[in-house]
Amino acid sequence: MSSNRKYWSRDDVKNWIYEFKKNELLECGCEDPENDSLYGEEESYESPGYDLAAPYELGKARSMQNARCPETYEKTADVMIKIPEEVIEMLKPLMQKFNVGCPSSFAKAMSDVMEIAMDYDVVQPFKTEE
Repeated sequence: MSSNRKYWSRDDVKNWIYEFKKNELLECGCEDPENDSLYGEEESYESPGYDLAAPYELGKARSMQNARCPETYEKTADVMIKIPEEVIEMLKPLMQKFNVGCPSSFAKAMSDVMEIAMDYDVVQPFKTEE
Protein backbone atom coordinates (compact mmCIF):
# COMPACT_ATOMS: atom_id res chain seq x y z
CA MET A 1 0.00 0.00 0.00
CA SER A 2 1.30 3.42 -0.86
CA SER A 3 2.36 5.44 2.13
CA ASN A 4 0.38 8.50 1.01
CA ARG A 5 -2.95 6.65 0.58
CA LYS A 6 -5.36 5.64 3.28
CA TYR A 7 -6.95 2.71 1.36
CA TRP A 8 -5.54 -0.23 -0.53
CA SER A 9 -5.92 -0.18 -4.28
CA ARG A 10 -6.91 -3.24 -6.27
CA ASP A 11 -3.24 -3.69 -7.22
CA ASP A 12 -2.20 -3.43 -3.55
CA VAL A 13 -4.61 -6.24 -2.67
CA LYS A 14 -3.50 -8.39 -5.63
CA ASN A 15 0.16 -7.90 -4.70
CA TRP A 16 -0.50 -8.71 -1.07
CA ILE A 17 -2.40 -11.89 -1.99
CA TYR A 18 0.34 -12.90 -4.42
CA GLU A 19 3.07 -12.45 -1.79
CA PHE A 20 1.00 -14.25 0.85
CA LYS A 21 0.40 -17.25 -1.44
CA LYS A 22 4.03 -17.28 -2.55
CA ASN A 23 5.22 -17.36 1.06
CA GLU A 24 2.68 -20.05 1.89
CA LEU A 25 4.11 -22.28 -0.87
CA LEU A 26 7.67 -21.66 0.24
CA GLU A 27 6.89 -22.21 3.91
CA CYS A 28 7.64 -25.93 3.96
CA GLY A 29 10.31 -25.73 1.28
CA CYS A 30 8.37 -28.00 -1.07
CA GLU A 31 8.25 -25.52 -3.93
CA ASP A 32 11.78 -24.22 -3.39
CA PRO A 33 13.82 -24.75 -6.60
CA GLU A 34 16.92 -25.01 -4.39
CA ASN A 35 15.49 -28.20 -2.86
CA ASP A 36 17.35 -30.67 -5.08
CA SER A 37 15.36 -33.70 -3.93
CA LEU A 38 12.31 -32.40 -5.80
CA TYR A 39 14.09 -31.76 -9.03
CA GLY A 40 16.01 -34.93 -9.73
CA GLU A 41 18.53 -35.33 -6.92
CA GLU A 42 18.05 -38.34 -4.70
CA GLU A 43 17.32 -37.90 -1.02
CA SER A 44 17.07 -40.53 1.64
CA TYR A 45 14.25 -40.22 4.14
CA GLU A 46 16.03 -42.55 6.51
CA SER A 47 17.75 -40.99 9.48
CA PRO A 48 18.71 -42.00 12.99
CA GLY A 49 15.55 -42.43 15.03
CA TYR A 50 13.40 -42.83 11.91
CA ASP A 51 10.09 -43.87 13.46
CA LEU A 52 6.74 -42.77 12.09
CA ALA A 53 4.74 -45.56 13.69
CA ALA A 54 4.15 -43.82 17.03
CA PRO A 55 2.72 -40.56 15.62
CA TYR A 56 0.71 -42.56 13.07
CA GLU A 57 -0.86 -44.75 15.75
CA LEU A 58 -1.95 -41.65 17.71
CA GLY A 59 -4.23 -40.45 14.91
CA LYS A 60 -5.04 -43.72 13.19
CA ALA A 61 -8.44 -44.36 14.78
CA ARG A 62 -9.69 -40.84 14.02
CA SER A 63 -8.42 -41.01 10.46
CA MET A 64 -10.07 -44.39 9.94
CA GLN A 65 -13.39 -42.97 11.17
CA ASN A 66 -13.15 -40.18 8.61
CA ALA A 67 -12.28 -42.50 5.73
CA ARG A 68 -14.95 -43.61 3.28
CA CYS A 69 -13.63 -47.18 3.53
CA PRO A 70 -11.95 -47.58 6.93
CA GLU A 71 -10.54 -51.02 6.13
CA THR A 72 -8.92 -49.74 2.93
CA TYR A 73 -7.49 -46.77 4.81
CA GLU A 74 -6.01 -49.01 7.50
CA LYS A 75 -4.59 -51.55 5.06
CA THR A 76 -3.02 -48.80 2.93
CA ALA A 77 -1.70 -46.63 5.75
CA ASP A 78 -0.28 -49.59 7.69
CA VAL A 79 1.95 -50.38 4.71
CA MET A 80 2.72 -46.82 3.60
CA ILE A 81 3.85 -45.71 7.07
CA LYS A 82 6.63 -48.29 6.86
CA ILE A 83 7.84 -47.26 3.40
CA PRO A 84 7.19 -43.54 2.86
CA GLU A 85 10.33 -43.17 0.75
CA GLU A 86 9.07 -45.84 -1.68
CA VAL A 87 5.65 -44.16 -1.82
CA ILE A 88 7.32 -40.86 -2.76
CA GLU A 89 9.29 -42.59 -5.51
CA MET A 90 6.02 -43.98 -6.91
CA LEU A 91 4.29 -40.59 -6.75
CA LYS A 92 7.23 -38.45 -7.86
CA PRO A 93 6.66 -38.89 -11.64
CA LEU A 94 3.03 -37.83 -11.30
CA MET A 95 3.93 -34.92 -9.04
CA GLN A 96 6.61 -33.80 -11.51
CA LYS A 97 4.05 -34.00 -14.31
CA PHE A 98 1.82 -31.64 -12.27
CA ASN A 99 4.92 -29.53 -11.44
CA VAL A 100 4.30 -29.74 -7.69
CA GLY A 101 6.69 -30.70 -4.93
CA CYS A 102 4.74 -31.02 -1.68
CA PRO A 103 3.79 -34.69 -1.14
CA SER A 104 1.39 -33.87 1.68
CA SER A 105 -0.57 -31.26 -0.30
CA PHE A 106 -0.53 -33.50 -3.37
CA ALA A 107 -2.02 -36.39 -1.37
CA LYS A 108 -4.62 -34.10 0.23
CA ALA A 109 -5.68 -32.78 -3.19
CA MET A 110 -5.90 -36.32 -4.57
CA SER A 111 -8.01 -37.39 -1.60
CA ASP A 112 -10.37 -34.43 -1.92
CA VAL A 113 -10.82 -34.88 -5.67
CA MET A 114 -11.43 -38.63 -5.39
CA GLU A 115 -13.94 -38.04 -2.58
CA ILE A 116 -15.92 -35.63 -4.78
CA ALA A 117 -15.61 -37.90 -7.82
CA MET A 118 -16.98 -40.82 -5.81
CA ASP A 119 -19.81 -38.68 -4.39
CA TYR A 120 -20.90 -37.96 -7.97
CA ASP A 121 -20.32 -41.52 -9.22
CA VAL A 122 -17.59 -40.38 -11.61
CA VAL A 123 -15.21 -43.01 -10.21
CA GLN A 124 -16.12 -46.26 -8.49
CA PRO A 125 -14.36 -48.64 -6.14
CA PHE A 126 -13.02 -51.66 -7.97
CA LYS A 127 -11.83 -55.17 -7.23
CA THR A 128 -8.07 -55.59 -7.25
CA GLU A 129 -8.17 -59.33 -7.94
CA GLU A 130 -8.81 -60.55 -11.43
